[in-house]
Amino acid sequence: MYHLPGKKNVAAICLAIAAQLAQALQSGIRQEPVMSSNIVNSKGIHVGIVNGEAIFDLTGKKLYDFKGINIYRLSGELVGHLSEGRGSEKRLDRSTDKLFPGHAN
Repeated sequence: MYHLPGKKNVAAICLAIAAQLAQALQSGIRQEPVMSSNIVNSKGIHVGIVNGEAIFDLTGKKLYDFKGINIYRLSGELVGHLSEGRGSEKRLDRSTDKLFPGHAN
């Protein structure tokens, strides 16, 4: 079982999604629906959200880019991988838990 974000965190994430969609509309690019998944660490604690090709913390701050199963710093450096989880959950292994330091082991 994992911890769900509080109401403030959900609002921040919704705001981030809305901003992403608004940016796409302004640029005139038609996007496919944004797929969203929860990220849980190796202990099962909810630590982030994958939204399309971006990874956000629970406050809605963009932390990483996400392509395939690869996690990249915003500078482009490959820093880890996410396992393919069932449904809308992706799981970090212990070696990538460090990408979300506020939730350390």
